[in-house]
Amino acid sequence: MRRICKYCGKEYDGDPGSSCCPDCAAAQRATTLRPRTCRACGVTFDGGPRAWYCPDCRAERKREASRRFRRGGPARPIGSEDLCEICGRPYVVEAGRQRYCKDCAEAAVRAVDNAQSRAWNQANTTPEARRKERKAHTATIQCVICGKGFVPNSVAITCSPACSQELHRRNCAAWEAAHRPERNAYQLERYHRRKDDKKD
Repeated sequence: MRRICKYCGKEYDGDPGSSCCPDCAAAQRATTLRPRTCRACGVTFDGGPRAWYCPDCRAERKREASRRFRRGGPARPIGSEDLCEICGRPYVVEAGRQRYCKDCAEAAVRAVDNAQSRAWNQANTTPEARRKERKAHTATIQCVICGKGFVPNSVAITCSPACSQELHRRNCAAWEAAHRPERNAYQLERYHRRKDDKKD
């Protein structure tokens, strides 16, 4: 069905649930950078899924963390060993915030990302809002029967039940016209078969 891309505004053929054209969808998948709102100062900035603070607030938080932890010295020197919080096996510390071994790190970080994504979706989206967005990005098309413009709620190409019935009638008539010889031959064969059965 005809849709209107919410990013570039052009019309395209897409599924009823889509809201952006293939070009914009590919551009969105190419990067995870999106406009984010800083939790400290409220400014909007481009960041990844786990970016909570703008660059200025992030730098200030790093400086504060450095001042806070510098007093007691590093708790785990780089190169020392620690135990993975998931599997309990020892690993070599390569960063101050490392908590997992290399075998568990990817799955653990993905689980945190998925949990944050689900929480954000539950807090910011509803089925009603998604339906409203899909309807807002549906393009107006012309009914193939009467030519009237309408906004479809599905893959329908007719504007009303009456036009849908007329389209069905025309499709049946077109099929009959295209297959009349085969249909007549079939009906004639059935007639002779019933006639022979009565003789028996």
